[in-house]
Amino acid sequence: MINRHLMIGVGITLFAGATGCGANCYQPFSGDPIPGCQENIRGGAVASVSILVSSDSVEVGQVAVLNFELRPPPGKTLPYSVTVSWESSDTSVAVVENGYVLGKRLGVATISATARGVVGTKVITVTPVYK
Repeated sequence: MINRHLMIGVGITLFAGATGCGANCYQPFSGDPIPGCQENIRGGAVASVSILVSSDSVEVGQVAVLNFELRPPPGKTLPYSVTVSWESSDTSVAVVENGYVLGKRLGVATISATARGVVGTKVITVTPVYK
């Protein structure tokens, strides 16, 4: 009896995940685009990217962790899989990789997170080490 319930649950999950071309143009599990899905042609369903930080400064030699939030357009859902790329406007001041920012020298750098061509930014100030 447990196996029947498990199979029913898996069947429902697969069916629900495969029905969303209008809201999500990616295959469940693999993340592959659904051929002919219109959102793939328009570039996906990301309306905005926000960078979330607990502080907009980091000390020289220290690492700050940045998070991001993606928002879909009204009435849409986010794509199944979205790659976010990170960039620093001044790598001599701060470098960023996968949301981890390392302060290199005093100054200001703008950190960008890009998803499907939509960019969110946050200004980060690198400060001296306080003891």
